[in-house]
Amino acid sequence: MSKFKHLTLNDRMWIQVYIEQNKSIQELAKRLMVSRQTIYNEVRRNSIDIGERNPVFPFCIHYGDCQFKWVTKYGQKKCFSSCEHYEARGCKTISKWPYVCNTCKRRKYPCMHKRYYDYAHAQEKSNKLLKNSRAKLKTNEEEFNLINEELYRCINQLKQPLYHICQTHNFSVCEKTIRTWIQKGLLRTKNVDLRTKVKRKVKKQYDYGRLIRDPSIIITRNYGCFTRFISKFPRKNIVEIDSVIGKATDLRAILTIEFVKAHFQYGILVQKGSPDCVLDYFKRLIKDIGVNKFKSVFPIILTDNGTEFSTIYKIEQDDNGEQLSRVFYCDPYNSSQKGSCESNHRLFRYIKEKGKTLDNVSQEDLNEYFSNINSMIRKSLNGKSPYEVAIRHYGKMLLNKIGIRQIDPLDINLKSK
Repeated sequence: MSKFKHLTLNDRMWIQVYIEQNKSIQELAKRLMVSRQTIYNEVRRNSIDIGERNPVFPFCIHYGDCQFKWVTKYGQKKCFSSCEHYEARGCKTISKWPYVCNTCKRRKYPCMHKRYYDYAHAQEKSNKLLKNSRAKLKTNEEEFNLINEELYRCINQLKQPLYHICQTHNFSVCEKTIRTWIQKGLLRTKNVDLRTKVKRKVKKQYDYGRLIRDPSIIITRNYGCFTRFISKFPRKNIVEIDSVIGKATDLRAILTIEFVKAHFQYGILVQKGSPDCVLDYFKRLIKDIGVNKFKSVFPIILTDNGTEFSTIYKIEQDDNGEQLSRVFYCDPYNSSQKGSCESNHRLFRYIKEKGKTLDNVSQEDLNEYFSNINSMIRKSLNGKSPYEVAIRHYGKMLLNKIGIRQIDPLDINLKSK
């Protein structure tokens, strides 16, 4: 890791893994190539501090020889709530490395103070701290008031566009800074006063709670590992896997499987958010097409960090320990890393638009949808369809097993249903 660089999400995964494996901070610092003080600061600053857990007995350093035991002015039996002589007893676990309760054997029992380290929470907390540290005003009060009044006059009274105002006035800040001030409510001018602002969509916030919670699953299967692996084996077939959902209230979702080389994609109906359904499908597929065929068609699998894919790595080896495939995960919220799969989703959305339920779709309907999509002639395939390329690379037996057929180019129907 280079000097003066922030810790990444991958670094924080390693921190949680080493903490839960009871490894020393020296080993962790050597792994991340940072100083021990950097790791100390990270764990203390970005851990989850639960605080008091309302224990059923007092954690007071005077409890053994206390003369006022169980007596308070309110007649309660919890001296920590109101006793003037109460002094909290420190916990040995959080007073030394790793300063958190991840590996504490008594973490399920009442304790006066609890603290945990979670890589997703730490990344979110670090991002907020970094963003807020750069949000300070860099203008003096007199200049800020001048910009405030002039913007109010030009926008609210003269109805001038913001870009025009910035070009005709010698402000010390740019248009982007002014829009940020308006968004934060620092100026008299508000968002509703900007004519085009109210038409723009609010940027979607990342939900780190959707990530796979166990970092030991991803740490040796991340996107960096994927790029290094395909550089050693560039001719191996890559399969990208994702899920498509309809309404938020739907009980089912579509597991989409993309053969990148052929731009061929098909879908399977599964229970939404269920890792067991995804794993069971691949186990059935191995039995249907055979181990050797599966090894040749699915040597490399790339998917995202959704919880439905949290157990798919178990198909890497069979019961006898034979290597069947390699599973890798994209970086969180980087859908471009499996762009081929996302591009075919765009074609599927021609048939099933966003927001429409998928609970009334059968597997036969789904096979028909993807048969139409895979029979389309593509410019990227030199005038051939994904079906034609797939049947040459993978054979007709596999395509029949997954239920995809060829449709005449003149009969292809992508009409919304």
